[in-house]
Amino acid sequence: MLRLLLGACLMLGLALAPMNLAVAQKKKDAPPAKPAVDSDKLPSGDISGVLKSVPGTDRMFQVEMETKRLLPTGGKVGTGNNNINQLLQAQNQVKQAQTSLLRAKSPQQKYQAQQRVLQAQIRAQQAVARLNNGGGGGKLGAGGAPAGYKWDVTKQVVDVQAKSDWKIRTLVLGENYNDKGELVKWTAEQLAELKGKDKNLPGYESSSEKLEVGQTVTVTLVSVPAAKAAPKADADKADRDEVKADEDNKRMQVKLILIRTEAKGGGGTTPAPKKKAK
Repeated sequence: MLRLLLGACLMLGLALAPMNLAVAQKKKDAPPAKPAVDSDKLPSGDISGVLKSVPGTDRMFQVEMETKRLLPTGGKVGTGNNNINQLLQAQNQVKQAQTSLLRAKSPQQKYQAQQRVLQAQIRAQQAVARLNNGGGGGKLGAGGAPAGYKWDVTKQVVDVQAKSDWKIRTLVLGENYNDKGELVKWTAEQLAELKGKDKNLPGYESSSEKLEVGQTVTVTLVSVPAAKAAPKADADKADRDEVKADEDNKRMQVKLILIRTEAKGGGGTTPAPKKKAK
């Protein structure tokens, strides 16, 4: 009986060994997940990325920021393009700040270096956006990079919070049908109505219900006032609750989110224009 039991245990161990080895190898190969960056450590400005979550009752959500580095391929490159030069300069600033971060000893030095890294990354991202919008000069090569360069892509999740009066806009128009159910083009009148009252804002009016995980977005961060001073002892509970809520808010919040592309399988994100009464 003892021999049978030992034999069974040995066979079970041999059967599980490849599985355990595969799990261990997977854990070894998988890089550790980067902790999310707090938006309070970022400067004011635009962040482009992919929605990883949508705002809840606390108005908190996450955006996966994509950082692109322009790397030379060894081929012939163009010269004299300000957008490319600004991006390369920002990339050098990121590298210098990262070196300072590695050499930092005190918590204050580390914090300052982290700030410089994040700020340089934002400037680099803005330069990338200008290149993507046609500022690369000349014909673009593989992956949309300027001739003689290629993109190296890294990703970082950012924790952000929407302002209570934030605005949602979209560049994605849904399909337009007439009263007969026929697919038709949007008219100038309809597009003007979809723009809403804020004609100077990009895109068209949308709503928080149209936000979906997987959408490509640009969020605009702005600084908000610091928490109010603690209320006096005779202040009522409503005042104390207001101060507590303000203390829980982030100092850098999102005033605008622009939906740039839909998640896979998604439709348009513009609400249907109101029909005029006959």
